[in-house]
Amino acid sequence: MRALGEALSSRGVSVLLSREPTNGPYGNRIRELAQLGRDEISPEEETQLFIRDREQHVRNVILPALAEGKVVILDRYFYSTAAYQGARGVDVNWILSTNRAFAPEPDLLVILKLDVPTALERIQMSRGDLPDHFEKAEYLHSVALIFDHIEHSHRLCLDARKQTSELVNWIIDELGAPDVLPTDKPKA
Repeated sequence: MRALGEALSSRGVSVLLSREPTNGPYGNRIRELAQLGRDEISPEEETQLFIRDREQHVRNVILPALAEGKVVILDRYFYSTAAYQGARGVDVNWILSTNRAFAPEPDLLVILKLDVPTALERIQMSRGDLPDHFEKAEYLHSVALIFDHIEHSHRLCLDARKQTSELVNWIIDELGAPDVLPTDKPKA
């Protein structure tokens, strides 16, 4: 995400980088559940936390940035909620339609694919700790299956084993398509 933002900025594009869950009250609660466990909350209640967090994020960060003409690059968005909460049994189509009611549709959906053992190894190496409750192997396999079936008009699946620079170049090539990043309207 940072490398893509830097590459676009170097080309004169105004960029906002953000992530979900946010650092707001709902996002902090989600991270707390990831660390301490999810047994005390139903999948539906957890999904509502993601939705509330996103509503605040869209209202306070994403829409204002788009109104300023910025390209918004997000680390996770409602497609991630659909995959992760769908893997817990919440209806994927309900998640997507609920989010689409208030959240702008991204112009480009980038999915970085990585096999689960390698992903878990990277988590341990990058953070120096064990995977959290959102990162158990069996659960991640279910998440990946949902991501494989998510449809989007501009969906780009990339092999996350590739070098960051190569991934950024592929994304920028895709963004260069006139119907993905036109110069006359802001994009998410």
